Amino acid sequence: MLSERSEEDSVALPVNCPRCGESSWSEFPVEVVRIALTQWNNMALYCHCHEANWSASPEEIQRIRVYLGKDWLDTLRQTRLDP
Repeated sequence: MLSERSEEDSVALPVNCPRCGESSWSEFPVEVVRIALTQWNNMALYCHCHEANWSASPEEIQRIRVYLGKDWLDTLRQTRLDP
């Protein structure tokens, strides 16, 4: 339940390796994803196959938003306001 989230909770996001194109899942702290999508409009991504780090392109940021859906961020914003 989102209302019980802590700073350590994470969300799995689909990523594509920039070296080999392999699709995989990477986990990121919920709070980092929230800030990346609502304030920074940027996010550092990571893939395990080549242990690669890169800055998400605008297209990757948009895909993350579509993947999570509008309700995910709206719900997270609301739970941050509720005690």
